[in-house]
Amino acid sequence: EWCGPCRQRAPEGERIWNETEQEVIMLGVMQQDQDTSPASPKGVARWVNDFGLTHPVLADGENVLGSFVAGFPTYVVLNPDMTIQNADFWPFDADWVIALVD
Repeated sequence: EWCGPCRQRAPEGERIWNETEQEVIMLGVMQQDQDTSPASPKGVARWVNDFGLTHPVLADGENVLGSFVAGFPTYVVLNPDMTIQNADFWPFDADWVIALVD
């Protein structure tokens, strides 16, 4: 919630969700609240409200996804067979993700 680059890129995830008509499942996972404490449902609610998000956002207060996170933000793209196509690409390129379903 506190991460500047995450805040900057949050609208891109919503763009993917909207422009692909949910052919691409955009799932946001928050790991820390605004005070760097573990993510909470209240923090997720603030995040969703701040950015007007309609795609699902989860709180990972237990840091379950920690092994995938090399930095903030981290993006993981799964293929339809649920294998990882790409992880931690930066800068985030919504156009690249959208092109996957074209």
